[in-house]
Amino acid sequence: FPRSGALPEVPACWRAVGLAVEATTRRADDHPSVPAASGRLVHLVDRSGRSRTRLASADRPPRTATSGVGPLDDLCRSILGLSRRPGTTPRP
Repeated sequence: FPRSGALPEVPACWRAVGLAVEATTRRADDHPSVPAASGRLVHLVDRSGRSRTRLASADRPPRTATSGVGPLDDLCRSILGLSRRPGTTPRP
């Protein structure tokens, strides 16, 4: 990426952008019964702004979320030239 922090333009024919990463989840304070998990996380955002996140691990069934927020979602949206979701703020 350029040093200015600007993202390169992607071809108009790209329908979605995604990231596939190794991930470890942490238990949310409001869900203390949900244990941490490690696995592969895939996050996709299409040109309309819809997103899907899927976490698959060896010891659990895959889990899917239908609305993403956070830095992975922001990055995918930025690559497609979309604005951040309302109510999200950039991380320092």
